[in-house]
Amino acid sequence: MSLLDYPFRQRHNIVFGKISGESSSVPVGVSENWLEYVWLNLRKNYADCDIYNADETGLFYRLTPSQTLRFKGKTCSGGKLSKERLTILVTFNMTGSYKQKLLVIGKYMIF
Repeated sequence: MSLLDYPFRQRHNIVFGKISGESSSVPVGVSENWLEYVWLNLRKNYADCDIYNADETGLFYRLTPSQTLRFKGKTCSGGKLSKERLTILVTFNMTGSYKQKLLVIGKYMIF
């Protein structure tokens, strides 16, 4: 087998990896217990179309990627990350039959 039979990244020992990150976990059994007991009692008086979820999220529109191509075994560090963001509120019902338009909260602008 010749060297050209291997893909470029494998041939040059390049992998796709995360620059930085965090990890966390939920104790075993917590979500199962909530679904079996608490959730069933909460929703028994409501139809699926009457149950809504609303959550806010941040859109970092100038943030650079957290992953990159690097040589295997080499560390990769990034520069200072942009903190410019928009806050967006997403709302919809459980069946997906009603989806509220996105509510975008941005920075104030002086004209």
